[in-house]
Amino acid sequence: LFDFADQGDDFRLEVIQKGAVYFNVMPYTIWEMQDALNDCRALKHSNLASTSQENSIKAWDEAVAFYTGSEEGDVEGGLRGCDSGHYGQLMFALAEKRAGNFQTCTGRTTSGSGGAFSQLNSDLFLLFTEGKEDINAAFAHSQTAYCDDAELVKLQIVKKMLIPIIQGT
Repeated sequence: LFDFADQGDDFRLEVIQKGAVYFNVMPYTIWEMQDALNDCRALKHSNLASTSQENSIKAWDEAVAFYTGSEEGDVEGGLRGCDSGHYGQLMFALAEKRAGNFQTCTGRTTSGSGGAFSQLNSDLFLLFTEGKEDINAAFAHSQTAYCDDAELVKLQIVKKMLIPIIQGT
């Protein structure tokens, strides 16, 4: 058991601030993916299909946005990468910061920034893309089996999102 009474105010402030962000953003990211899957499965009701597809893709994109945050920009790996010392505030930024600590940067550079970015974020964005493609395929082929494929992708994403939380702890 960890005794916070033995820690200074700076430590307690950091724990509260980071805990409030990460332990709210991560579940909300998971919820948005689940919302996308719920809408995907609603395609069985043909009169709801077009609305379901729009809502499903929007929810999946929102999951990515909640994971990433707005400070990272639209360049692969974020604006600055894991070697820069500047980070955003959400899960993406935590993965970038911990990649430097645990030497898990990809070595690839981001467009225009010259900085490597975390292997974890690289893997996660491939999974985010795969999930979105599965959802689009479900509507393109009118088959909810693709929604089940997206569910499996969601589970992989959730497992990977735990990595920076554990590393940060």
